[in-house]
Amino acid sequence: MDFALQCVAITTSAAIFGFQIDISLLTIPSLLLAPPQLMVRQWKTMFDLGKRTALTATPLSAISYACLAYRLQHKTFALAAVATVGAIPYTLIFLEGVNKKLEKMAKKASEDAKAGGGLSAEIGVGGGESAVELVKMWQARNFGRALFALTGTALGLWAALS
Repeated sequence: MDFALQCVAITTSAAIFGFQIDISLLTIPSLLLAPPQLMVRQWKTMFDLGKRTALTATPLSAISYACLAYRLQHKTFALAAVATVGAIPYTLIFLEGVNKKLEKMAKKASEDAKAGGGLSAEIGVGGGESAVELVKMWQARNFGRALFALTGTALGLWAALS
């Protein structure tokens, strides 16, 4: 049972790291090639898919690490749980404001597209940041968020192998 729980915890936190790094290193640079109206709509689709994945995988990994910490009385598993779940407050503090602005832009872009608007126009929501600036800011902060899953994975592996 403990081995299976270790596999779930480590694999899940590693997968979270992998998909978050992929988004920052591969997906966002591709989105930045699109006109702003299209870019924010694509960002919103990516965001919604990633949110569903993260809201399932992060608690699964953290709870698995916490169970291992309790069952095996191993503090490093407890640290892995804290590191993995630490992405949640990080997201609320550093990404939530950017998310809201980009979601508002994506909604406006979708409405404009339905009304027959063009793709090249810049869209704004106040605050002075352009869609491109906000997506780049989100990219950097998402990279920071991925480090929580990487830390959880490294600590989980360390604990499993010790």
